[in-house]
Amino acid sequence: MEPINLTVNPRTQTGKSAARIFRADGSFPAVLYGAGKEAIHILVKPEDLEDALDTPYRRNTLLSLNLDGEQHLAVIKEVQKHPVSKQIQHVDFYAVSLDQVVEYKVPLVTTGKSKGVQLGGHLFQLYRTVKLSCKPAEVPETVELDITSLDINDKLSVSDLPAIDGVTYLQRDNVVLIQVKSGRGADLEDEEAEGADEAEGAEGADAEAAGQES
Repeated sequence: MEPINLTVNPRTQTGKSAARIFRADGSFPAVLYGAGKEAIHILVKPEDLEDALDTPYRRNTLLSLNLDGEQHLAVIKEVQKHPVSKQIQHVDFYAVSLDQVVEYKVPLVTTGKSKGVQLGGHLFQLYRTVKLSCKPAEVPETVELDITSLDINDKLSVSDLPAIDGVTYLQRDNVVLIQVKSGRGADLEDEEAEGADEAEGAEGADAEAAGQES
């Protein structure tokens, strides 16, 4: 993956009052830290960030932040959004180097059609993303999992994920990702699957809502 350029501007004011002024002027506050750097307070235009993330990697896109003529390689660490409008309130950028191993959440995509589903079973995907680590230029767009052989009452776990050069999966091998159920068991697993997705979503929502303006 080649870094995508994103122009950002420095800022000297911090705090909630300053943040409201920045947003009213069409920018949102952000911070760049990591790789031994002292935290740098910056401003970003929402449309510029949206354009930069318009890649197959989305929030895992490797960025080259242009700040006063200096380039800083970075990835997005955290995004805080308004709970109602969903507008971006603040972003944490994490400075990286090309040989540094970074943690990511990558979309989990199924391929094929489960034979259990063809026999009347119900397919449940308990996780929509996979936690992994790799170098920034080696992060995959998605992780694909073939479900063709998945029969009724079968499961696929982290240990069944395909090996990808340079990638290490971070969840436990026995964490169930996908399963096929039928009858009353399917109804029960449906609730469990929804609960897992809600828990995963809540984790992200908590991260977005956490923290003070900086």
